[in-house]
Amino acid sequence: ATLLAVSPALAQHAHELIRFGHALQRNGRVSEAFAAYNRITQLQPAFAEGWFEVGLAHQTAENLPAAVHALETGLQLNPSASHHLNAYGVVLQAAGRLAEARSAYKRSLAWSPDQAETYFNLGTAHEAAGDLEAALSSYRTALALDPPDEARVRNNIGGVLLAKGDLEASLLSYSEAVEVEPDFADGHYNLGNVFLALGRHASAQTSLHKALRLSPGHAKAHRKLEQVAAAVTTLTQQSFEEGEQLRFTQVRLATRNFRLTIA
Repeated sequence: ATLLAVSPALAQHAHELIRFGHALQRNGRVSEAFAAYNRITQLQPAFAEGWFEVGLAHQTAENLPAAVHALETGLQLNPSASHHLNAYGVVLQAAGRLAEARSAYKRSLAWSPDQAETYFNLGTAHEAAGDLEAALSSYRTALALDPPDEARVRNNIGGVLLAKGDLEASLLSYSEAVEVEPDFADGHYNLGNVFLALGRHASAQTSLHKALRLSPGHAKAHRKLEQVAAAVTTLTQQSFEEGEQLRFTQVRLATRNFRLTIA
């Protein structure tokens, strides 16, 4: 953050207000936290950090237009604040402004090119825009930077590979995600989904049951298990019908051969 034409005493007061606002938010006193942050922007409108705090508070409250305005004001005062450029991108993406979000992430990376989280967010924006190759590239760069949430990155790589139709590679990536984080319910669900697409129904059921043990309310896993059961029932019925048809054909041939022998 940058203070312009602000005395040390006022700067200290601003940081005290920020710490106070954080404490209020942790205790659920959101309106009072807003008042503290807004007080900073009123007393010191050239203090970028105050605007950032207002923007992040609005983001938490899901007031996206207000969050965008406050973050933009802060970034005008401090354009190199890479962390807040990333947050700005997240807000823009949540608002459906994908092109601007991607631009914000790239600006953030121009200042801090080693941020795995920003590459991950850029990947999600590319994926939402349908640019799968760019998404895959961003996710893989995030992975190379040793992200704190490796399982989530591998999971998203699996999703892009699945969308590209590469089921085996997708299966491998999802498997790696749950290996890194065995309690990752969504990872087990996604793994089950790929197993189903590959026709490996027993493995699909195993993965989906794991997802439900970890997250009993996982509605998608419940629905997917029903799909697996339906697929197994259909295959069983088809197998039975094919067996019956084969038996009928064999009986007809035997009867025909018998008649030919009698003749």
